[in-house]
Amino acid sequence: MDTDRYSRQVALVTLDLRLVNQLMAEAGYAWTYEQYCRERAPCGRFRKA
Repeated sequence: MDTDRYSRQVALVTLDLRLVNQLMAEAGYAWTYEQYCRERAPCGRFRKA
């Protein structure tokens, strides 16, 4: 877990071995600001195809 510049908690969330973050991005309910990603590998998976 991490904290952004606005003091919000930011984390990768899993449920049944699936990344909820990725599911939300794929469905259009979330997006990725890659300039803030510390770990590039997970962030790249969140981009919409």
